[in-house]
This record gives sequence, C-alpha cells and structure tokens, in this order.
Amino acid sequence: MEDEYSAERPPDDGKFYQKIRKYQGYQGPGDPFLESRWMALLGAVSKSKSDNMRQISRNPEFRAQFDIQMDIPALGSGMKLSFIHIVFAMGGCRDVRPRLNSPFTLD
Repeated sequence: MEDEYSAERPPDDGKFYQKIRKYQGYQGPGDPFLESRWMALLGAVSKSKSDNMRQISRNPEFRAQFDIQMDIPALGSGMKLSFIHIVFAMGGCRDVRPRLNSPFTLD
C-alpha cells in the first residue's frame, strides 16, 4: 500500500490533511476505509490534531479555505493542525478568511 507509514516517522500535518481530504472525496472518489485509517493514524500521533481535523471536516467554510493548499502542494508542508483551535477560537472564517486567501501576507 502506497500510504503505509507504520515503520517510519509520522507524516507532517499537511500530508495528513491531504490524504484525509483525498479519501473524503475531495477532487475524486472517496474511500471511507482509507479515510478512517488516516484519521486513526492522526489520532495516534495527536488527539488534539485529530480533533482539529474533525472540526475542519465539519465546517464547509473552513474546509474550502484549507483545501486551497491542496492545489498548491508546497503550502501543505507548513500546515500545523495543532494551531487550528486558535482559528476557531478567534471567531471562525469571518476573521481569518483574508489571511487564508492570501498566504503570502506578512503581518
């Protein structure tokens, strides 16, 4: 299986996001079994990251904003699922949407 990481160090957060969204059916057919495997692997690495990923998955506005990085793979390597709870605490997409749409803003 090409997605096997059992004997290696865990993939970065961007890879988790990419694989989970792929198997949820983003830009192609989904695979619930592989989605659940990747969610379980993420949960084994960090429960809080897994919880944050579930929050993104449940929120269509956030999901659409984070899916932008799927079209530009280099952006995914800097993704940190451990900080997503801060974005939710700030009031959601309304406050951070301009920053998510413009990843090159330095402020």
